Amino acid sequence: MVDVTRCRSLALLVVAVVAMSACSVSSDDSATKVSNDHVPFGLLDKNSGASAVATTGVDTQIFFVKNGRVAPVTRRMDPEARPRAVLRELVRGLTKDEVDAGLRSALPEPNAVNRISVTAGTASVDLAGAFASLTSTEQLLALAQLVFTLTAQPGIGQVRFTLRGEATEVPLANGSLVSTPVSRDDYAAVAPV
Repeated sequence: MVDVTRCRSLALLVVAVVAMSACSVSSDDSATKVSNDHVPFGLLDKNSGASAVATTGVDTQIFFVKNGRVAPVTRRMDPEARPRAVLRELVRGLTKDEVDAGLRSALPEPNAVNRISVTAGTASVDLAGAFASLTSTEQLLALAQLVFTLTAQPGIGQVRFTLRGEATEVPLANGSLVSTPVSRDDYAAVAPV
């Protein structure tokens, strides 16, 4: 006669072994990259307490110069990137592909900006001394690069400039000089086509 209890125990053991083998760790000799689509929900969430394995980034526009106008390029940046990080990316300069596409920067790299802060929708940018040595055309384009890049960031509509910590006048596209905050409208003549 067959012992029913023993058969049930054996059946449960077989089911447990099969289930455990289905959840086992791969026997690969090296790590395998997994796309974000296959990572369990919430694991990549910075606020979940789990350490972030990867970030997807967001498309962020920064502006360089092409044919006498500012021209946007898209860079993938951390979604938490603040204006300071975006400005660092602008000052860092162009990639080889962007240079090959005919883009350039009017900013005197890499020390074009001393510091930046944002208050009530206005970015305050302190320009370095190297900025003063630019020709008037290059100053205009460099300012337009900064204005278009910063106002592409959420919550920034205007930019105020100082030079080495002192109030300064900046040229506008219409040839006038102002010491008040400026916006994209002030550089419409060199805006992207």
